[in-house]
Amino acid sequence: MRRVWGRDRGVVRSIRAAAAVGLSVVLAGTLALPAEASPTYPGKGEVSKARKDADERAGAAAVMQTKLTAAQSRLAQLDSQAEMAVEAYNGAVYELGRAKTAYTTAKKRAAQSAVEVETARKRVAGLASNAYQGAGVAQYVALLGADDPQAVMHGAGSLDALSQQQNGDLGRFRAAKVVQNVVRKQSSKALARQQAETARVKAAKQRAESKVAAQQQVIATVAALEAKLARSARTADAHADSVAADRSKGIAKARAAAARAAAEARARAAQQQADDRPKGKKPRGGGGGGGGGDPTYYGTGGKAAVKFAHAQLGKWYEWAADGPSTFDCSGLTMRAWQKGGRGLPHWSVGQYYQTDRVSLSNLRKGDLVFFANNTNNPDTIHHVGIYIGGGQMIEAPHTGAQVRISSIYRSGLIGAGRP
Repeated sequence: MRRVWGRDRGVVRSIRAAAAVGLSVVLAGTLALPAEASPTYPGKGEVSKARKDADERAGAAAVMQTKLTAAQSRLAQLDSQAEMAVEAYNGAVYELGRAKTAYTTAKKRAAQSAVEVETARKRVAGLASNAYQGAGVAQYVALLGADDPQAVMHGAGSLDALSQQQNGDLGRFRAAKVVQNVVRKQSSKALARQQAETARVKAAKQRAESKVAAQQQVIATVAALEAKLARSARTADAHADSVAADRSKGIAKARAAAARAAAEARARAAQQQADDRPKGKKPRGGGGGGGGGDPTYYGTGGKAAVKFAHAQLGKWYEWAADGPSTFDCSGLTMRAWQKGGRGLPHWSVGQYYQTDRVSLSNLRKGDLVFFANNTNNPDTIHHVGIYIGGGQMIEAPHTGAQVRISSIYRSGLIGAGRP
């Protein structure tokens, strides 16, 4: 659901203003007008009714505004909570991926160690079988019966070699078993971690879904209140227009004359100011460059990242999404810097720890800016945007909003990182 902003206290003011216009129009007949205006003078009842209508509209608008303000405050809280829940889910998914990789590696090592143990076992079993069948005994008997000294020496060496081979194979078998036990334990731990991370992802997903659902309910409430205020404003405007249509031509002529006189006075004042200004000088323009001018890009990677982010403007926010049609905050910055040649996790906390710290005074286009619930604790980061210069960033803000350009200077700004 889209979140609609921009009509709040201003709507109340417009309702009051419109009601006041209607009242003033009713009272306008009491003003001195040109003779040709032929005004119609209202009765006391009409004046009283106009005042009552104006008060009722203003009162109803004030009540709706109070409800809207409360709903918007609640929504701001839910925005932060939902962002935290979504980024916690992203972090859990990231850690689950690491756990799966570790378990896969451990399983491969366990399988290899099992092969090595089986190979060593077969060699030891073969030696044991040969010994049982008398191969070693026959060599010993042949040695004892040999008359030739050379044969005696050769036979003794063979027996010694056989003994060394037996000891070596047995030692390798024992070592392989030790390694196998260690690897099995590592594999079991990796499996347990994977299972724990899987459960963590499931719980994080449920929390995120709950927060987003609550957020969407309040978004609907805010939208309904804003629509009601807008209808009230249109009704007030229509009422004022209806009353204004009944005014005499004299009032219209008087206003037109007053407007012309005011315009002429402004023109004369502007001309006088121009005549009084010293030659060769120009009036100073308003507004500064904002933050000391436009910073350069952080390399070609930063330029590519910012270009990608600009191309996503207007796309809807969706939690845990990383494109191509919807994004959450860290999904957008991850994909942007993927275009810039840098791999980052789909997790704002992970992106903070995997980027170099940079001061806000040294920001360059393409740097990432982070926001946290506790600006002293990076682990509470819940939002990230990509800096585009002039104190602004491109962000995927929250449920019900689109990728947009916003100021970086708001509550929760914990710092910046350079990929």
